[in-house]
Amino acid sequence: MTARTHRSFGITRRDVLLLVVIGLVQGACVVASVLLIRIAINRFQTPAVQPSDLLSIAALFTAVAMVLAIARGAEFTYAEQAGYDAVGRIRVDLHHHLTDLPTRAVARSSQGALILRFTGDLSTLRTWLSRGLARGIVNAIIVVGGVGVLVFTNALAALAVVGVLLVGTAVSLAASDRVRRATRAVRWRRSLLASNIIEQVRSLAVVQVFGRTAGERARLEAQSDDLVWADNRMVMTRGRLRGISSATGSLAVSAVLVVGAFAIPRGQATVADIVAAITAVRFLSGPIRILGRVNEYWPAAQVSRRKLHDFFNRATMPVESDDLVPLRPRAGRIEFRDVSVAGVLDDVNLTVQGGEILAITGANGAGKSTLLALLARFLEPDSGEIVIDDQLLTSCTRRSTYRAVGMVSPDLPLMRGTVKRNLSYRYRSATDEQLEHVIMTCRIDELVEDLPGGLSAWLTEGGGNLSTGQRQRLALGRAILGSPRILLLDEPTSNLDARSAELFRRIVAHYRGTILLVTHDPAELAIADHVCVMVDGRVEEYLSSEEYRARTRPSRYAPVGGRSS
Repeated sequence: MTARTHRSFGITRRDVLLLVVIGLVQGACVVASVLLIRIAINRFQTPAVQPSDLLSIAALFTAVAMVLAIARGAEFTYAEQAGYDAVGRIRVDLHHHLTDLPTRAVARSSQGALILRFTGDLSTLRTWLSRGLARGIVNAIIVVGGVGVLVFTNALAALAVVGVLLVGTAVSLAASDRVRRATRAVRWRRSLLASNIIEQVRSLAVVQVFGRTAGERARLEAQSDDLVWADNRMVMTRGRLRGISSATGSLAVSAVLVVGAFAIPRGQATVADIVAAITAVRFLSGPIRILGRVNEYWPAAQVSRRKLHDFFNRATMPVESDDLVPLRPRAGRIEFRDVSVAGVLDDVNLTVQGGEILAITGANGAGKSTLLALLARFLEPDSGEIVIDDQLLTSCTRRSTYRAVGMVSPDLPLMRGTVKRNLSYRYRSATDEQLEHVIMTCRIDELVEDLPGGLSAWLTEGGGNLSTGQRQRLALGRAILGSPRILLLDEPTSNLDARSAELFRRIVAHYRGTILLVTHDPAELAIADHVCVMVDGRVEEYLSSEEYRARTRPSRYAPVGGRSS
C-alpha cells in the first residue's frame, strides 16, 4: 500500500499575480481619491478659487471612481474563479485517489464522511480561497496603500488608525480558536447526520418492514437538533468576529476625529488633513471588514484542509511500476501458491485447470469470497503468489487483469444510467454484434422488451427499479461481455426464483472459460468439475464433482446437465 499527499490546496501563481495587480490598481485609486479630496478641501478654503479648478478635480475623482469600480468587480470575479478553479482541481484529485483506494477500505469507511470530503470540505476550502485568501491579498494591498496615504496626510491620524487596527486584529485572533472548535463540532454532527440519511435511504424497506419509522425519525430529529445547536454556536462566534471588524472601522473614524480635535487647534493638522484622513478610513472600511473575515474563514479551512490531507494520506493500492506487463491468459489455468491474507486466508494452495468450473463452498467467513477478491485485484495477498498461465499476477498491470476477468458479486451493484451503459460498463469498446450476442445469451432481450426505451431505459442506483432476476441477468451480461477468459461468480443465484436460477446455471455451464463459483447451492455444485471445501481460511478438501456428490445425499441435487465441451 502507498500513500500520496496532495501537492497543495492553494490558488495558482498566475491567480496570485493577477490579484496583486488588481490590488495595486485599487490601492492607487484609494490614494488618488484621498489626495483629490484633500486638494479640493484646500481649494475650497482659498478665496480666489475658480469653479473650473473644482470641476477638474471632480472630473478626475469621477474617473478614479470608475476605475475603482471596475477593479472591484474584477476582484470579486477573479477571486471567485480562482477558488472554483482550485477546488475543481482538488475534486478531480480526490476522485482519482478514491478510485485508487482498496475497495474494502472504502466499504469500512463512513460514507457520510466520504461525501463530506467532496461537498462540505471543498465548499469550506473554496470560501477560504476565494473570500479569505484571494480577496485578502487584494484588500491587504488596499489597506497598505490607505495607511500610506494617511501617513502622508497626517502622521498622528495614521498612528491612531493603525493602533485601532492592531487592537481589532488582536481581539479577532483571540476568538479564532473558538471558531475552530465550533467548526469541528459542526463537521462531526454533519457527518453523523449525512451517514444516517444515506443509511436510511438505502435501507428504507428495512425501516418500514420492522416498524422502526418512528424510532429512526426520532434519531434523525435528535441529530438534526444537535447540528442546529452547533450551527447556531458557530454563527454566534462568526457574528462576533464580524462585529469586531465593523467596530474596528467605526472606531478608526472616531480616532481620526479625536486626533483632529486636538491637532487642528495646535496647528498640527488642517481641516483638509482630517477630512482626507476620514475619507481614507471610509475607503478602508470595506477592506478592513474583508480582512476581518479572513480570520473567520481560516479556522474552518484549517479543519477541512486537515481532513483532506488525511484522506489523501490514506494508503492506496500499490503504484504500478513501468516494468509490469499485460495479463494475457490463454487456457486460464490459475494457481494459488501459499497465499495468505491476515485473518482470512492461511497458506492456500489450489490449482484450477484452464476451462473448468471450480465450485468453492464452505461456512460463512471461510475465505471463499476473498479468493475471488484476490483474482479480481480488489486486494493483494500478504504472502504467497497467484499465477495465471505462468504469469505472476503481481507482475501484470491491474488494468489488463480487469479486462481478462469478469465478475458477478453482491459487492458489484448496477450503476445509475441506461441499460446499455450498465451492460457495456466493463467493456466500453464492445461492438453491436457482441452486445447482441450477450443480450440473447443472458435473455436480456426479455428485459429490454419490458422496459420503456429498451437499451436506453434508465436504471436507478443499484438497479432498484428492476427485479432481482433482471438485475442478476444484467450483471452476468456485464461480466461476460468481451468473453473474459476467467469468470468469478459470488453466490450468483441467491434470492433468484427457480426459473431465473436455472437460466443462470445453464449460461454458466456453457460458458467457455475458467469459472470460480462461490456457492452453497447443490444445483450449482452439480455443474462444477471440481469442488473446493474451505474451512477457516484453508482448503480442507478438493474433490471432483462426482466425489463430492457421492458423499452427500443425491436427493439434495437437481442437476441441469453437464458442461458442454
